[in-house]
Amino acid sequence: DQQEGTGNERRALIYALHNFEALGLTGGILHVNSKIVAFTFGMPINHETFGVHVEKADTSIEGAYAMINYEFAGHIPEQYIYINREEDLGIPGLRKAKLSYHPTILLEKNVAILHHV
Repeated sequence: DQQEGTGNERRALIYALHNFEALGLTGGILHVNSKIVAFTFGMPINHETFGVHVEKADTSIEGAYAMINYEFAGHIPEQYIYINREEDLGIPGLRKAKLSYHPTILLEKNVAILHHV
């Protein structure tokens, strides 16, 4: 919880894990020597796109992020032709990693604020 927003992220993760089935989530866990080193989960966005909402890995295990990504993508039902890996949060390393998968589409994120007159 040292970085801004990680407390909210932790609460959202706990909520999602406690309500996994009710939310319609699908996930995966990567084990190394009986230790969980990565996990991921997501759900269908529409009939052709699967959204990966969370992907976490132990950064001390080289390749853990790449492997959980690869394995999970390989287990998503074939009907989904797109995987939405969501945003990079403006983090340069995360953006580089996501671009390395050669995305078909990059969507621009915008924020709208309603001002009452």
